[in-house]
Amino acid sequence: MVDNFWPDSGNMKLYEETIQFVGGKETDNLSKKMRFEIMMQLLEKTLQNNTEFDVVECGCWNGHSTRTSATLMQQNGFTGKFHVFDSFEGGLSEFTERDRDEKSAGNESQENDVRAYFESSFDAVKERLKEFNFVHFYKGWIPDRFDEVADRKFSFVNIDVDMYDPIMDSLKFFYPRLVDGGCIYLDDYNYAGFPGAKRAVDDFMKENKPTFFLRMPFGSAFIIK
Repeated sequence: MVDNFWPDSGNMKLYEETIQFVGGKETDNLSKKMRFEIMMQLLEKTLQNNTEFDVVECGCWNGHSTRTSATLMQQNGFTGKFHVFDSFEGGLSEFTERDRDEKSAGNESQENDVRAYFESSFDAVKERLKEFNFVHFYKGWIPDRFDEVADRKFSFVNIDVDMYDPIMDSLKFFYPRLVDGGCIYLDDYNYAGFPGAKRAVDDFMKENKPTFFLRMPFGSAFIIK
């Protein structure tokens, strides 16, 4: 069915190439394809307007979106830096009450299983991105290493860290440093398994009024400053 809508989609071809490259085929589904298509179009549009400001990814897991984004940057003459933040072997942040409801993980054991599922190898992800010399990794819990990029300006920020606190911390840090017309993509918005993601964005939006905000019916949302 997807092929009927994207018969010549270069983005979907890149999606398939990168998901195979990082060994993440078991995570493939229609919702993920649609979220990636939106993210890739937003990044490409951002790069058409400027290539000199930096790009950020908060939460890279196995490097699928990271390699996809880096490839698009390379294809579009990107001259800035691509900053990638993740705990890697640490997995997800701790669940708090703002990350729970009747549809979320459940008891402590189930939550620990979810957190462990999102662990990844720092060395393996670096190896998958070694050909891109503009990629810079920051291993650690969000926001512990954000101050290392405090003097930078950003055109595109991809936030995919699932939990209320790291999403809110990411928004508070990067939104003021986002250039006018820049984009923040929010992968986990409206996902039932991580209700804290929507809560964090909604709470942030109460205090901040961007130029444009759009939520997707299949999950995810984005902000244009």
